[in-house]
Amino acid sequence: MLKTDAQVQRLVDDYGHWFDDPSRVQSGRMTKDLYPYDAMFSPIRINRMTVKNRLVMAPMGNISMCEETGRPNEKMIQYFIERAKGGVGLITSGLVPVSFGIDHSIIELGKLSYFPRIDRSRTVFAAWRDIAAGVHAYGAKFFIQLTPGLGRVGNPQCLVNSLKFPVSSSLNPNFYMSQVPCLPLSGRKLNHIIKNAGQAAADAKAANLDGVYLHGHEGYLLEQMTNPAFNRRALGHFSNWQAFGLDMVREIRRRVGDAYPIMYRIDLSLALNETYGEAIHGTSMKKFVNGRTVDMTLEYMKNLVAAGVDIFDVDLGCYDNWWLPHPPGSMPPGCFLEVARTVKEFFSANQIRSNAGAEVPVVGVGKLGYPDLAEAALRGRLCDMVMLGRPLLADPEWPNKAYAGQVEDIRPCIGCQEGCLNEFVEGGHPQCAVNPRTAFEHVYPAAPPKAEASKRIAVVGAGPAGVVAAVTAAARGHRVTLIEKSGKIGGRLIPGSVPKIKFDVDNYRLYLERQVKKAEAAHGLTFLTGTEATADWLADQRFDAVVVATGSADVRL
Repeated sequence: MLKTDAQVQRLVDDYGHWFDDPSRVQSGRMTKDLYPYDAMFSPIRINRMTVKNRLVMAPMGNISMCEETGRPNEKMIQYFIERAKGGVGLITSGLVPVSFGIDHSIIELGKLSYFPRIDRSRTVFAAWRDIAAGVHAYGAKFFIQLTPGLGRVGNPQCLVNSLKFPVSSSLNPNFYMSQVPCLPLSGRKLNHIIKNAGQAAADAKAANLDGVYLHGHEGYLLEQMTNPAFNRRALGHFSNWQAFGLDMVREIRRRVGDAYPIMYRIDLSLALNETYGEAIHGTSMKKFVNGRTVDMTLEYMKNLVAAGVDIFDVDLGCYDNWWLPHPPGSMPPGCFLEVARTVKEFFSANQIRSNAGAEVPVVGVGKLGYPDLAEAALRGRLCDMVMLGRPLLADPEWPNKAYAGQVEDIRPCIGCQEGCLNEFVEGGHPQCAVNPRTAFEHVYPAAPPKAEASKRIAVVGAGPAGVVAAVTAAARGHRVTLIEKSGKIGGRLIPGSVPKIKFDVDNYRLYLERQVKKAEAAHGLTFLTGTEATADWLADQRFDAVVVATGSADVRL
């Protein structure tokens, strides 16, 4: 009989029909009924450190945002400073491996890497100090996310590049190519990784970073060692599936002292059995059926606190059910709040306190970029902090705007995962489909400069491209006419936002409508409807420039 957890099964099943409840769809709207957001903008203590508000920037891989030595480059530095300037209280980096030379999947040809590093040499430290200085200038804190490695979810190209197999906790199939085996790491190499983590934490502290953040979820190497789904070792110290994680936390605590914050990212359950049911036996995941139960995870978290962890964020899933830890647009708002509440209730019932004698904050994650929902979660004590990932890519000023009650001006994330995830999968770095400055803050100013000479500009088409072009040009001082034959703003977003699961797209469509109205009032933009902008008509109007934004063709399958 396949082992499942009733709570996890209920959540997984719910993700397919949550939108039948209108109130849950409404919770994903950019409203401000709970303003002022007193809970969201109250300070919180982590160990002996105070964070100015309850908002955390989620770790989003800083892939290719560093030099090939691993030194964070100007792109990465300004990217983080921009979010600190936007008002978030705590910023976390993307993953930074501490297992170079052991986990072969993180190395490319030439022994280089697209991951940021803090372990290589002193040459990388200056950039981390620059990040700390820039973030601190705006009152934010910064945690560096350390990972023991990728293991079975790493790129198997190492088999070709260096003639070495990827590694894991046990003999596990590679996620990308299940035919490629990932070989079990020896106890000696695992102890080496633990020592590396302690050194990286000590270096982070010396670089003025405010804490370290262990990447223990999503099926990466730390979870492969701390989840019996992946760790099926029969002999040795690390056959105890808790040993690697606890030893690592103890080593970090030994190196940094009692007062330096340690954060841990964990999933309450892999939810593989609940996701695939009996069909899992016919897949490459058939070895993974005996994962941590919820009770096992909670007990492990209690032991992690005793070893030195100060704060957790908690979700569900791994790479093998990708849509859980990386919730797409179709997932419900606040999809993991119940998971956070489960942990909070366990900590409270067992009177769990950190080594500093403080409560252990639990960070809520998963589609919380809606100010009223985030505030309600904090007021209802479902979580202690709120983690924002993609919403801070879409609009770094999300916190400042929420604090000022300017919710209608927050540029919403549309949940597309095209710029933030797919872009670096394709070989680029994180970007954003609705914010062209994301990861280009070092190139483009926040406010485009005023035009040297005002021109009459026609923008044909009031879809997203046309609206952004028109509003930007008007703000620069041009005399802009936005022309839309249908009279409606949004273009293909209009039919695209009809399904209930496309509420994020509808949020963005409504945002564009508001931006046009604001530009009409503030910059004299003219929104012309019911007119077909033919070539002859445009020539008769004698515009100085014409921007054609008439949309794209539908994809037909």
